[in-house]
Amino acid sequence: MLPLLPEQPNRARILVLGGGNENDARLTISAVATNTAQIFDYDANLSPSSQPGWSRRDIRMGRRRFMSDAVLLPDGKVLVTGGAERGFTNSNSGDVLRAEIFDPDSELFIPMADATVPRHYYSTALLLPDGTVITAGNTGGFPPYDYIEEKRLESFLPSYLWQGPRPSISPLYRSNMQYNTSFEFTVGVGTNHQLGVLTIESIQRVAIIRLSSVTHANNMDQRYIILRILERHPWEWNPAVGDIQVLAPGDGTIAPPGWYMLFVISEHGVPSRGQFIHLG
Repeated sequence: MLPLLPEQPNRARILVLGGGNENDARLTISAVATNTAQIFDYDANLSPSSQPGWSRRDIRMGRRRFMSDAVLLPDGKVLVTGGAERGFTNSNSGDVLRAEIFDPDSELFIPMADATVPRHYYSTALLLPDGTVITAGNTGGFPPYDYIEEKRLESFLPSYLWQGPRPSISPLYRSNMQYNTSFEFTVGVGTNHQLGVLTIESIQRVAIIRLSSVTHANNMDQRYIILRILERHPWEWNPAVGDIQVLAPGDGTIAPPGWYMLFVISEHGVPSRGQFIHLG
């Protein structure tokens, strides 16, 4: 599910990418994976017969892959890693090492760096609070059919880590967020050597990302909710620091209760480190 917008919290855009043999219903060891992606639009305010449905059917990744992992990043983009080019389940071959990032605004995939470790069946990819992604797991493939437990871990470092100063969130004095109420916290934006001291007006977005549960190329708990910014209060003695007040999601249909990571994102798309927060 792509990021939910505060002005349209009941509209969900679902990105479906990759998969088994696109030319035949049969899945065999030699079946070639697809590089296609599609977006399904759903609006809870509309009747079933009035749904937008498949809004895009012609998006393509740079690599064919199935059993890949997709991770929502703090800037709202989607990292796609791992997978195999041919086969089905654990009977697969053809490592896909090249990572790609999907931009929901342009609806394009951007090629990124190659991984060192192949990730096929039973692999996972997980967003960490520092904004990096850790990849783990793999049980081999065919040929030969060997069950090999992959114990190496690898980190993906998104390019936003080098796109400017990182904003920061001060330790939260209140770590519980309640539905449809205001929530205030303190942020700092740092200094840009070219632009000088920034102010909290440069914070472009506040978002919460649900903690993940990943298996079999499926992350059941991923959810990204952009919060409405109600007020900003720069500190008089330091305009690079201030308090931001946001509106929590309306109810559990938009954001299920539980633990999330709170991020602020600068106007250059650079996220803070995430702070754990409980929503309910």
